[in-house]
Amino acid sequence: MQTTISRDFELLVFTTFLHGQHIFHPWRKFVRSISSIARSTSTSPIIPFSSHIQPHQHPRVGVACAVFPYLGNKVIDISHVLLIQRKKEPAKFTWSLPGGRLELGETIQEGALRELEEETGIKAIIANPMVPSYACTDAISSMYSNPTTTTETVIAFHYTMVHTLAYTFQPIQMNNNKELLLPYIEAKDDAMDAQWISLGENPVPAKYNSPTNSSQSILSMKQLKQQAKLVPLLEETLLIAQQIWRIHGFQPYQ
Repeated sequence: MQTTISRDFELLVFTTFLHGQHIFHPWRKFVRSISSIARSTSTSPIIPFSSHIQPHQHPRVGVACAVFPYLGNKVIDISHVLLIQRKKEPAKFTWSLPGGRLELGETIQEGALRELEEETGIKAIIANPMVPSYACTDAISSMYSNPTTTTETVIAFHYTMVHTLAYTFQPIQMNNNKELLLPYIEAKDDAMDAQWISLGENPVPAKYNSPTNSSQSILSMKQLKQQAKLVPLLEETLLIAQQIWRIHGFQPYQ
């Protein structure tokens, strides 16, 4: 599986420097790492044979939505992101961004927001509707070709995933302890679970804004990684998402 940075994002970075807006000055190391991320590779486990899976005959387009909490006044909490645990193949049981197949006639923005609401009930706003994608990844999964073989495989799924950046429709509130009150999420459709996940070593203190879930601890990306439950390249694409909010005129919450 190989990932590439979207041409729209590359053009935006080039245009930013061309006009002398040194927006990436604090992130020179990040900018230098873009090419290495684009060349990174990862493999997905081979799926056991299933007569219920009809192997893809051609690549399909999928959309994914990276949703971050919005605090109002163009301020974003980049230390939490919304993830779902997949109910079906490909990548069954792993955690990924909400998303799915783009339907005929849908725009990238429409498809990403539809899948987000279908799987989590959360409404969101795309950061830049004119250029909704910030990265693309290849999601290719193989399956054993019959019940008895452990060597012969076929391509079961082949998606070109278009990643979008979004923020919560309703601004997130904060309690007296300066904890973010993140909206409760109900996993639906193709998601068996859905939760806010903390990123980094020192995330903003947060809890669920629900009487029934207020005591529920928020999982961390580190925990999911230790359990080997992340879809390939999720961390790399989220790193890009965290760093480009300033391009769209937002400020990370400090």
